[in-house]
Amino acid sequence: MNNYIVEVLPLAEGVMQGEEITFVGNRWSSITTLALSVAVGALGVWALLFDHPLFGIVIVLAAAVPAAVSLPIVFSPKSRYLRLDPSGFEVGGLRRARDRVNWDDVAEFRWGLHNDAPVIEIEYMPEYARRRGLAGEQPFTGRILDRYNAPLSDVLETLIEWRTRYVQGAQH
Repeated sequence: MNNYIVEVLPLAEGVMQGEEITFVGNRWSSITTLALSVAVGALGVWALLFDHPLFGIVIVLAAAVPAAVSLPIVFSPKSRYLRLDPSGFEVGGLRRARDRVNWDDVAEFRWGLHNDAPVIEIEYMPEYARRRGLAGEQPFTGRILDRYNAPLSDVLETLIEWRTRYVQGAQH
């Protein structure tokens, strides 16, 4: 397998063992974002020092947001994760509660675009989408962004493989 975190963990204390794969946040992209934010923030400080207060404040604030989002991933990549186990997958992040989805609730994983960047689109089963209030005009109702310690193509391949393995009759 790849060099991602792969563990065999007890699913319930003393009951049975199960396989689990966890993709964690991409530390290097967060470090790059943090470095760029510091550089832009320095430009804002320079503007404040040289009597351009409005420009300086706008630039410092614009630099602070991506820096604040990137900083926790730099120090703890495990604070953003995508965890797969035999029952489903869980997406955890800094700004939201964990989302847990069973394999049976997914109709399909596929390539898509979001703001011209590749993403993994998740099409949920109609019953699950209705239960969660996700039913809309688009057939897919979720996406996984390229934020993990693996190429997005590997993440997609693994999601499809695990869904196929753990759902009876799953095609794709």
